[in-house]
Amino acid sequence: MGDLKLVVSINAENPIPHDLELIAGQLQWAGLDQYDAGDQGDMIAQRVRCRLALIKGEWYLDQRVGVPWRQAMAAKGTSRARMARIIRAALAGVPGVSRVKDVTVTTSAITRTAAISFAVEGDAGRVIGPITVDVPFVVAET
Repeated sequence: MGDLKLVVSINAENPIPHDLELIAGQLQWAGLDQYDAGDQGDMIAQRVRCRLALIKGEWYLDQRVGVPWRQAMAAKGTSRARMARIIRAALAGVPGVSRVKDVTVTTSAITRTAAISFAVEGDAGRVIGPITVDVPFVVAET
């Protein structure tokens, strides 16, 4: 059985982002059986988004898990190249991802925001992406 899908675009049936997705009142599954060698693009894309949403230290059972958004990414003087390396390392550990490709970090000194764009290759060889994720904090331009 695959992972349950999460809401990525808001509509009348799914008004809460990142909640479980419903279509015609039914829960939706992302991808195929996790043990099936077939195309699992949706499942891998969802796992990638979930990995990036987990802040390091946030999960009480294992505070080593997650992306160090507060500890390293939001630290003053962190370069875009270092941010890209941190994201690449986080994505490399996602189940189903065999290779991380094309990680780009874009920052704006005016709005003090950042966005990360990347693509990953799944175990079955399919390239998933590009995926763009807004950084969940205010950044200082370096």
